[in-house]
Amino acid sequence: MTFRLRSKTKGVSTLDIWPWKYLVPWMREDLFARRDARYSRELDIIEGSDPYDMEDFAMPLQEYISHPVARDILHNGVTFQVAGLTNNSYTEEAHEVRHCVQKYKNLGKYVLQVAKKRLDDMLYVGLTEEHRESATMFANVVGSQVISQLNAPNTSLGSTVKTEQSSSSDSDPDSGEHQNSTLDTGANEITSSGSGEATVLNMTAGKLMGAYETCISKLRKAQSGRRITSLKRISPVNFSKEARLQVPEEVLQEIRSLNDLDLELYEYARVIFYKQHKTSLLITEKGQHIKQCI
Repeated sequence: MTFRLRSKTKGVSTLDIWPWKYLVPWMREDLFARRDARYSRELDIIEGSDPYDMEDFAMPLQEYISHPVARDILHNGVTFQVAGLTNNSYTEEAHEVRHCVQKYKNLGKYVLQVAKKRLDDMLYVGLTEEHRESATMFANVVGSQVISQLNAPNTSLGSTVKTEQSSSSDSDPDSGEHQNSTLDTGANEITSSGSGEATVLNMTAGKLMGAYETCISKLRKAQSGRRITSLKRISPVNFSKEARLQVPEEVLQEIRSLNDLDLELYEYARVIFYKQHKTSLLITEKGQHIKQCI
C-alpha cells in the first residue's frame, strides 16, 4: 500500500490511525477521479436512488467489497488487528501469516483462536453500540488503576506528579494562580507543569467520566457537522439508515461471509463485555452499600 496523506495537525489525526491512514487516501483518490470524469463529460444529473450504486459519484458497494484494498485491510480486519497481523504490523512474519490465511480461508480459525486469547487477557473490553457503558467500565477499571498510581506517593507516577508540581511552584510563585484551570463540568482540576505537560489533581473515576462526557459530546457534534459537509460534496449520494435498507440480501450475505472471523470474534467479545458489566454493577452496588453503612 502506498496511499498516504500527511496530517496537518500536531495532535492525533485520522490519517495516523490504522486502517484510516490507508483507506482515507484511497477513497479520496477514487472520489476525485470520478469527479474529474464527471466534469470531463459535463455530467450534472444522475438518475437513480440507490446511493450504494452510483458509480459516477462513488465506488459502488459491490465493487468496494471486492476491491483488493478492501480484501487486504477491511475484511476480518478486527480479528487480524487483535492478532497483530494487519498490513501495518512491523514484522515480516505477520504479513506472511496474514496473506497465507487470506489465501487459505480454513486457516482463519487459528488466527481467531489467537485473537480470542488476547481478548481473554485484556483488562477491559468495550462495545461500540454500548459506548456509554463501555466508557464507564473503562473509567472504573482502567481509570481507577491509573488514578491510584498517580495518587500513590511511592510510585514513579506519583513521584513524577509531585516533582512536576514542586518545580512549577518553585520556578514561579504565582504559577498556581495562572496555571490551574477547571473543566466546563467542574469535574477535574488540572495543573500544567513547567515543561508544559498536564498533571492531574484530585481525580476520581466519576470525575473522569464527567470530563469525558463533555469531551465526547463536543466531538460528536463536530463529527456530525463534518459528515454532513462531506456528503454534500458527493450529492445525491447519501448513506442514510433508509438507504442501507436497500442493500440486497445477497450482498449483505457476501459481506458476512467475507467477515466471518470478525462476526465470531464480536460475539465472543459480547460475552466478555456483559460479564464485565455484571461484575462492574456488583462492585458499584457493594461500594454504595459500604458508603451507606459508614
